[in-house]
Amino acid sequence: MTVLLLLSSAFAGPAAPTDAVDAFVRAGDARDVSALESVLHPDFRVVAQMPDGVSVMPRGTYLSLIRGGKIGGVPRTADYDVVMHQGDLATVKGTLDSAAAHFDCTWTLAKGDGGWTVIQDAVVYSPK
Repeated sequence: MTVLLLLSSAFAGPAAPTDAVDAFVRAGDARDVSALESVLHPDFRVVAQMPDGVSVMPRGTYLSLIRGGKIGGVPRTADYDVVMHQGDLATVKGTLDSAAAHFDCTWTLAKGDGGWTVIQDAVVYSPK
């Protein structure tokens, strides 16, 4: 019985909201679409404040841009400042930095049977 429990937990999704955010960030940095698909909620979207205005990007568009090499692929350092968690919803606030840009982020997550998934990435993008 113990072995079964250990095996089933080994295949579960992220156990903590920050684990899911970290998996999301690292998969984007690596342009790993398969890893992104496993951590993104089916209703995922990006809401980004860009220099020319606010942009809303649904999951399919986001994955297509990653797949096509248009976004992602740049290693970033991550700092998670605030985690608010209540029931099956969580919010993580933090920053991402690369050589080319700074991102102030607020991620919204939901907990399901497979662990935590990212529903929304609300980001303020600042080029360096």
